[in-house]
Amino acid sequence: MHKTTEEKIKELRTKIDELEKSLKVEDFEYPICKKGAVTGVIVLFYTLDSGTVLATGERNSVEVGDRLEYETPHTNQSIWEDYPYDKERDLHHKQMVYCWDDEDYTYGIEVRFYDAINKCTFSYDGYSYGADFEKYSATMPEFMLEAHKTLKD
Repeated sequence: MHKTTEEKIKELRTKIDELEKSLKVEDFEYPICKKGAVTGVIVLFYTLDSGTVLATGERNSVEVGDRLEYETPHTNQSIWEDYPYDKERDLHHKQMVYCWDDEDYTYGIEVRFYDAINKCTFSYDGYSYGADFEKYSATMPEFMLEAHKTLKD
């Protein structure tokens, strides 16, 4: 049985619609953390092609905190690699953090690095010292700033 021209056109339109649906850009849950494959820069993307620099690579003229628009979207896997990021704590992998536990220290903190994969901290030598800390912060905690101010006065 031969198909009419109208049937062929209808069939081709259906195939075109299916192809267009498959080519649509995926919805992403932002922010997304990526690392430049060549440059090593770590960027927290808020859109397909713009984000904030979290860490500079070895060959970059950008600074931490710069908000930039990129020519290449974060979906280009030859330029951008996935980089671990903990959205709940707003910390990226290997980021320096201040750690403390309200029960053990009055005005004490320990500097560690955050492991966004295992959601704990590790020390400079790679051991997971401080993995039991309840609180982490990328900035100096408020109680430490107050203690510093008290000592300064």
